[in-house]
Amino acid sequence: MITAICHSKEWIQSKQKEHKVDDPILLEKVIHAFVLLEALKAGGLDFIFKGGTSMLLLLDEPHRFSIDIDIIIPGRKHSLSDLFKKVVEQTKFYKVEEDERYSGLDIPKAHYKFYYQSVLGASQENAYILLDILYEKNPYPSVIEKEIRSPFLSFEGKPVQISLPNINSILGDKLTAFAPKTIGVPYQRGKRDMTKEIMKQLYDLGSLFNLQDNPEEIKRSFLTVAEKEIGYRELKNCSPQDVLDDSIRAGHILSARGKVENTEFQLLTQGISKLKPFIYGSKFQLEDAIIAVSKVSYLATLLKQEKLSRVAYYSGVGQVTDLMIPNAPPYNMHNKLKKALPEAFYYWYQTVKLMGG
Repeated sequence: MITAICHSKEWIQSKQKEHKVDDPILLEKVIHAFVLLEALKAGGLDFIFKGGTSMLLLLDEPHRFSIDIDIIIPGRKHSLSDLFKKVVEQTKFYKVEEDERYSGLDIPKAHYKFYYQSVLGASQENAYILLDILYEKNPYPSVIEKEIRSPFLSFEGKPVQISLPNINSILGDKLTAFAPKTIGVPYQRGKRDMTKEIMKQLYDLGSLFNLQDNPEEIKRSFLTVAEKEIGYRELKNCSPQDVLDDSIRAGHILSARGKVENTEFQLLTQGISKLKPFIYGSKFQLEDAIIAVSKVSYLATLLKQEKLSRVAYYSGVGQVTDLMIPNAPPYNMHNKLKKALPEAFYYWYQTVKLMGG
């Protein structure tokens, strides 16, 4: 179990220094997010942990903070008030409120805010952790068990086990989220700028790509989630193939550095800047984003093929010496990446090769 010392200001500051974290507020939120996760499981709730925060458990060396708890509960929506009351009684959370949202979509979701008293000052007077629940059957080809473990936490006793999708399954899921013109995170939701959220998906996809080992499993996960999301939105003229094309299109825009759809490019670069406080022990600049998006474009193109092949990974600059993207507009413009970003060039070369170029 997570120990009480993790909530102290001294603990947070020591971990901030140890891991070179810019914002201690984010670190405190991560700690409380894991406390909530642990309490839900200890309270007997049957769920699958997903989303960005799950990657803090899934990856051996995560480098992005995520502070929401996203879970899937099988079956229909039902009251969780008794469990939530127990969570408040047994943790540092002092109240919970349902966050009623109207999206206009018939998605079986619920949202709750768990409030806690921050030790970092008055600016965090109404600090909370958001719990997002999707009531749906398991969409993932493979679900694994992982202990709640983190270098930001101290434990005593037996660690709690959490169910979450494996690398391939969450990669397929997250690929549906990087499709801003179809079913993914849009550039704007109402009046809210969503560019940071788009970049969160891209960062995660770039990290997961290097660890995948089964394109078939990725595709099954992608298709299941994509078809559900298309159904929720009643997009009769949209298919999973269109979603993949949307991902490739966004990748092309970012890789072109403003020479294609400059307005969207500027939005994407804004998202990169806004994501920086959430990255620790690493960096994520435009060049890193272009490398990540080249991987996404390649993977999306790979999943469009009837017969899937293994991912052809980049292993070094020597691979690209004799390569050139053929004169196949618009993607041949990415030949310009060869010198400055050979890894991004390599994956665009593989993308065009799969397209038949």
